[in-house]
Amino acid sequence: MKNVLQLPIRIHQAIALRHPAAGLWYVCRALDSKGSGRVNLFAEQWQLLKVSKSTIYRWLRQGHALGLFRNYWWEGDRLSVSLGALAKACLKSGMKSWGTAAVVSLGEIIGNLRSLASAISVHDLQEKSRFAAKTALNGLERKFFKIPTATETLNLTSQNMASGVVPGLIHVGADKVFVGRSFIPFGVSQERVCEDLNAEETSCGVCPRTLRNHLKRQGVERRQLVQAKPEYRAIGSAIAFGAAGDLINLDETNGKTSAKRPGGHLLKPERFFRYFRADWLYRCNLYALAHELSSMKYSRRKYKKLQPKPGAIAILPVENSTLQISPQTPLRTKSLEALAKGGALGNQIKAEKNDNSCVEQLSADNEERARLEAREKCMNLVREFAAKIKQERWQKLHGNLELKTTL
Repeated sequence: MKNVLQLPIRIHQAIALRHPAAGLWYVCRALDSKGSGRVNLFAEQWQLLKVSKSTIYRWLRQGHALGLFRNYWWEGDRLSVSLGALAKACLKSGMKSWGTAAVVSLGEIIGNLRSLASAISVHDLQEKSRFAAKTALNGLERKFFKIPTATETLNLTSQNMASGVVPGLIHVGADKVFVGRSFIPFGVSQERVCEDLNAEETSCGVCPRTLRNHLKRQGVERRQLVQAKPEYRAIGSAIAFGAAGDLINLDETNGKTSAKRPGGHLLKPERFFRYFRADWLYRCNLYALAHELSSMKYSRRKYKKLQPKPGAIAILPVENSTLQISPQTPLRTKSLEALAKGGALGNQIKAEKNDNSCVEQLSADNEERARLEAREKCMNLVREFAAKIKQERWQKLHGNLELKTTL
């Protein structure tokens, strides 16, 4: 059993957060060592999920509707499953992307799939922030300014910190990391992570409090990055005298480099505070994460080509979603034009909110007429294509008969 829990499996953030049936899907994929798409689960294997058999039944039904399972059948306590493909499941759920991917052990996802998906999303965004800070430097600065990882920074406490190990690092406390002017800041905020997790229309709602609970459940170490610079003294004085206003336009460089954000940063005065006769700025958080992230570039390019063209989008309901639908809700189809007019999925279409029944009936008639015209046009194209194929076959056969008669 211990060897089974150590099996590697690649998880996908969007699927793991939205579909509870994904836990069973990942267990089947991990046990499918040959990659045949078919797996037999015995009682001791599907009981790894620590759920009742009725829950397994429900997940199988939902997973089949979502495209995670193509077919399944029971033989006593043995469950035989035919697995669905990743791309088809994402297309059926209306996803533009499956989000961050990471390789973890099977034991890590048992009972912690959603929190693990949030953790790998935080790790991915933090690495992207560090990469952006590095690429903003010119070629000469990259040789002299090394940007440490979050794990390297958090492991340097005041007792074992050596001078010059991390330029600009002053002190690593229990809640904050104090840095000076020469430190090149990077990191990620909880609001930014939640914005990324809720980017799509079918995304499962994750608020900052839920994200904090997920990270706490994973035991992720977090520190708030705060930075002090001599330029902040004038800002601190303006805030003290009430002359700073509601927003502060901060135009500064990254550390002692020449890299800077075009247009600067718009910050609230609450992000500045005074401590030990210095003015400090609250920056992003640093998280000690060490997951094995997977880019899946080739698969993402192939999936992008499979995306539906502009037109009707079919969106399946998602459990725990912010939308006003449930897993038992039938398939809903909305056009892009309706989505642009006012959030069709949130019941914000003006025609649906209008009290005039005539307007509603007229809109429904127009949609029905457009649907019938599109269907008729499609059927005409099919008939023309079939007639063309029939004509070519007849000409080919007729030509062969004439050739034989001549001979």
